[in-house]
Amino acid sequence: FLHRAALGVAPLAEEGEAQTSILEAMCSGLPVITTTPAIEGLGVRPGRDLLVEDAPDGFAPRVTELLTRPSLCAELGGQATAFVRANFSWDAVGGRLTHILESAVPGAKPRATEGGVSRAMRADFA
Repeated sequence: FLHRAALGVAPLAEEGEAQTSILEAMCSGLPVITTTPAIEGLGVRPGRDLLVEDAPDGFAPRVTELLTRPSLCAELGGQATAFVRANFSWDAVGGRLTHILESAVPGAKPRATEGGVSRAMRADFA
């Protein structure tokens, strides 16, 4: 369904509520409008990676703004995709996990990796 969408709107009231859906829309290149609680802990940059609107009556004007400014949609969508790839891809997460595991087990040597993710893990989840 995302390939047919022009943008993602997530007026969520709780922290962590549907963050995966927000990241999925961002990764698909969609500009996203959401609330401050919905992005807590994600590390996104409001105004650059997505738009934040906390006033319930502010969502409609933001949607209109995006639908009438294709260049803004393209810019936000591109930044959103880049953000997700840089922070939530297999390579990004695998690299952080490898670092944590190496710190926890001094002297441990990880198996051969590509961007921090073992080839075996990459094959299991490809």
